[in-house]
Amino acid sequence: MANLQGKIAAFSGDQTEALHLCDLLENASVADLEKVHREFRERLFFLSEHEFGSLLLMKFCARISDLNLEEPIIQLLADHIADLERMKMTLLNGICSLFRTLNVRQLEPLMRLIDFNIINLSSDPRSLANFESMVQIARYDVQMCLIDMIRPCVLDIARDKNGNNALQSLIILHNGASDFLVNTMANNITSLSHHPYASFVIQKCLHLGSKRNVLFIIFELSTTGLVSLLYQRFGNYVLQSVVRRLSVLNAEQCRELISEILSRRNELETHDSARKVVKTCDYVLKKM
Repeated sequence: MANLQGKIAAFSGDQTEALHLCDLLENASVADLEKVHREFRERLFFLSEHEFGSLLLMKFCARISDLNLEEPIIQLLADHIADLERMKMTLLNGICSLFRTLNVRQLEPLMRLIDFNIINLSSDPRSLANFESMVQIARYDVQMCLIDMIRPCVLDIARDKNGNNALQSLIILHNGASDFLVNTMANNITSLSHHPYASFVIQKCLHLGSKRNVLFIIFELSTTGLVSLLYQRFGNYVLQSVVRRLSVLNAEQCRELISEILSRRNELETHDSARKVVKTCDYVLKKM
């Protein structure tokens, strides 16, 4: 790696060279990483503003996270927090791997940056994949902090074309963080189930969420009329998810729901959305 010292910035402008350097970083020893560590720190903001530079930054941060060399980078972020709040999302894309081992206190500069840009970060298609990755690898206290940031704007994010995916990655964590998120959506579950994008969040929880959260959602939907979803263009998919998951969690309750739905078969089969639910009910009942 010694021959790369002083060339990081130049390599970041060329796709072939940047990919070659990524391969070298992947296999570099601790000693080799230390040789280029200072230059990456000095070029942090420059690299984050360029497509291939951000790629290099992602690879470098992944390696230093593996080797416990994160602290100098975090300190650099702390020293430049005013600049961070004006940075593009590519900076977060580059350094999301730091979330694997650090806690909220250590990540404080990054958490301030995320809080400042939470809607853009969760709804920008260029940042979404990295946000989801960040959520999956983060420690529990960091996950809780992320949801606390999302809480004031959770309904807007759920209804966003891309943002709903960010919530989907949080709602299936099977820990207190996902419980907190579901609680945050309380009293809005039915309206979210009618929405073209937010309904995906509800479906994902019903499909892969914890038993506690699934029952929470079903209970709230029941209080507003679960079968009213039959005729909803997007709500019918939520109802289908309820039937499928309930068949696993509570067979008796599922049979009661299916019986109520199928008692109106002739009426329902004249409506496109309701007909889909009837078909799912027939399939689930056959498998039970």
